[in-house]
Amino acid sequence: MGVCLYVLFSYFVLVFAGLVGCFVVASVGFDERFIVRLIVSSKLGVLSEDVLLLVMPLGDDVRSLNVVRAVEKFIGNYGLKVKLHVLRVDVADFWGSAGKVRGKVEEIFGKHVPEKLIVLLSGGMRALILETLTGCIATGLKGEIIAYREDLKGYINFPLETFKIEKPPLEELNVLAMVRDGLVNLRSIASALGVSKTSAFRIIKRLEEKGLVRVEYRGRASKIVLTDKAKLWL
Repeated sequence: MGVCLYVLFSYFVLVFAGLVGCFVVASVGFDERFIVRLIVSSKLGVLSEDVLLLVMPLGDDVRSLNVVRAVEKFIGNYGLKVKLHVLRVDVADFWGSAGKVRGKVEEIFGKHVPEKLIVLLSGGMRALILETLTGCIATGLKGEIIAYREDLKGYINFPLETFKIEKPPLEELNVLAMVRDGLVNLRSIASALGVSKTSAFRIIKRLEEKGLVRVEYRGRASKIVLTDKAKLWL
């Protein structure tokens, strides 16, 4: 009985300390101090197996690579139970990069089902930070955003849910995938969905209103084209 009470007490201590299954997503800049500071303050990998996703730009910038190596070394030196993932994105492709962040976060979240999500936005180019933030918002997950002050005298934090991006329903996501795969006219989409052209038109219209597709006309013929924003969901 005493052992059971101790285990139960330990569990509640871990939960209320926010240290059970923590998942941190961090944009990578040229200084590892912010990431290391969060690892230390959150006791990442000390009391549970946690996950850290570093989002960095494509390319071979030595400074960003050194940050990743420094974080890896810190985790290894202290024997922290942290599963480290690194995601490289094309900073010049905003929607594509945000979409890759969304997809990776959802993939990791599905495998590990962490209790807590933290998005650290204290490093990297402004474009990278915005892409990381947008991708995390698009997941629809609840979490906390943390941004350290440049003078290291504190930080701001607020809920990820402060921002909201509505994920298209499955039917619309399927149509986006169809257009990506080459079905670019109303008749072929209606046939693939097994619905009338009128019903397919309504779906295309909703996607058009959300800025995810546009319809190009050439005489009587029309062609459905994905916008860059559609990359967020593909």
